Amino acid sequence: MKLSRRKRVEAAADLVAFADVAFLLIIFFILTSTFVRNSGQKLELPSASKDPENVQNEVLTIHLTPERIMLNGEDELAGLQSLREYLSDAQLADRPDEERLVWIESSPGVRCGRYYQVVAAVADAGGILAIFEEESQ
Repeated sequence: MKLSRRKRVEAAADLVAFADVAFLLIIFFILTSTFVRNSGQKLELPSASKDPENVQNEVLTIHLTPERIMLNGEDELAGLQSLREYLSDAQLADRPDEERLVWIESSPGVRCGRYYQVVAAVADAGGILAIFEEESQ
């Protein structure tokens, strides 16, 4: 005697519900995430058309250490505000490009915020930046 087997009904998961949940999660993460805008300042960098050795005598040099700001290796400034005043008095924006070049020599240990403030002061005054880093000994 042959026994008949019942056909099993296979349960199928409702994929529409999974798609709805996934879509809601995507929308949730898009709405709750924050988008960061890049902040910065446009800088005009010098071209390498001239020999730096010949230009060095004409160039304003800012030597930046963790403790002080020096101009042309000699004049020590009281702080960032006196640097801004000096650069404003120099009227860099009115000069031709080859006379607007400002070298920034940075010693190791100078904090990024202080360095950026000096770069921003030079750029605001109309200077063209040349950036050097002192090698540690």
